[in-house]
Amino acid sequence: MAWTLTFPQQHPYFMSGPDDAKKAEIFPNILNFHKDNPNSKCLQIGVPSWLDAKYGSSFIAIDLYDKRPCIDFAYDLAKTPFPDNHFDLVLCNAILEHVKDPFACANEIERILKPGGIVWAEIPFVQPYHPYKTYDLSHGILPKQVEGLDKDQEHGGDYWRFTPQGLQVLFKNLNLLNMLCIGDGGIVFHGEKKS
Repeated sequence: MAWTLTFPQQHPYFMSGPDDAKKAEIFPNILNFHKDNPNSKCLQIGVPSWLDAKYGSSFIAIDLYDKRPCIDFAYDLAKTPFPDNHFDLVLCNAILEHVKDPFACANEIERILKPGGIVWAEIPFVQPYHPYKTYDLSHGILPKQVEGLDKDQEHGGDYWRFTPQGLQVLFKNLNLLNMLCIGDGGIVFHGEKKS
């Protein structure tokens, strides 16, 4: 069965992007090729709340803060234990704004990606500050740890926003396949590790 892309309208600021249709064409094709392929080794960095599951049986899911059962390992993306040139596909959606050193994380993604492997990174360009999922300004501009967050509410903070040019610098050692402007104020970097 083909994977179908749907966009949940979780936030009042949800908006469409000019490249949503292109994403809806490319991303499901990538997933359908890899998701249950026993020959594919795939890394999913973070699992969306609305999905609450890995994209397929070929995926390993990591997240340093998310404690749901769909996360396999609580690894820091800046330094994972995976070997060099290990993964065919790395998906990193809505994560890099929450890490303290996105350059170290981009280098780690490149290190663990096989030559010819694909990275799909969705990153905010225009999106409200969100150090955790239930954050609003009444909690203060620099909120302390909030007690009683659900198991996937913690983000670890919110540090960065990226432009398309910034993403080219961040992933400078990868071949750019597509740069997309998508809904909810996001940018997609779709790239390939050089052979």
